[in-house]
Amino acid sequence: MSSALSPFGLCLRGGVSLESLTAKEKDELGLDPQSLSLLTDEERLDFRSLVLVGNGGRHFLWEAFQDGLRDNPALKESPDPLDDWTRSVLVPLTSWLGGAFSHPSDGPPYMPFLRWARAFSPQGERLSVSPMGWTLHPRWGSWQAYRGVLFLPFVPEGMPDCPKNREQEGEICLRCETRPCLQACPVNAFDWKQSEDGSISGLLDIPRCKSFLVSPEGQQGDCVQSGCLPRRVCPYASEEAQPHEQSRFHLQSFLGAH
Repeated sequence: MSSALSPFGLCLRGGVSLESLTAKEKDELGLDPQSLSLLTDEERLDFRSLVLVGNGGRHFLWEAFQDGLRDNPALKESPDPLDDWTRSVLVPLTSWLGGAFSHPSDGPPYMPFLRWARAFSPQGERLSVSPMGWTLHPRWGSWQAYRGVLFLPFVPEGMPDCPKNREQEGEICLRCETRPCLQACPVNAFDWKQSEDGSISGLLDIPRCKSFLVSPEGQQGDCVQSGCLPRRVCPYASEEAQPHEQSRFHLQSFLGAH
């Protein structure tokens, strides 16, 4: 499966065999019938494993996506060209494997991707959560994403049991002494608070963020030109930061979605 994904800048990001989970764990992790309502009854009954697919690090996905746009110019007219390109890659693969596919934007109701990511990440790839709400990968930092989930009617060879390795949220950030992300937003659009153990949690004030980005000042600012500034100033895995062109694309998608 990895060899089929790598030409598109995608990779396996985790997974689990349902047989390794108790009924209680399935309910807690959003693998109950109500949470999987986007699947048909037959798909829910047939699937035996869940496989997460995504990307991480510099360039690779972006370069493959640009190739996809050249091969299929009609994608440029789509409101969500990256999402549609991702589906064009992963839906045929999933169908060939006899499974069902879901994209993070499919819904409502939406699949609990981040919950699955924290629960089913491979050993050595435990995720942390930043004060800004982004997930941090130990190698790629915030420069990574989940692009889909495959519900398969079999357990792929080498599929580990549920690792139950959910790292304490914010652990990577607890080791950061300067935390420049907290002061970088030009309009303080992140509402955050610090707990007694030193961890910080916050939420993005989307209306405040968007109103600034579409203003004349915001249009000339660093966030629009190079991507979200709090994310850019994070020192963790900064060498993996995506190209500015890609950051501008994602920011415009964010504005269009909200």
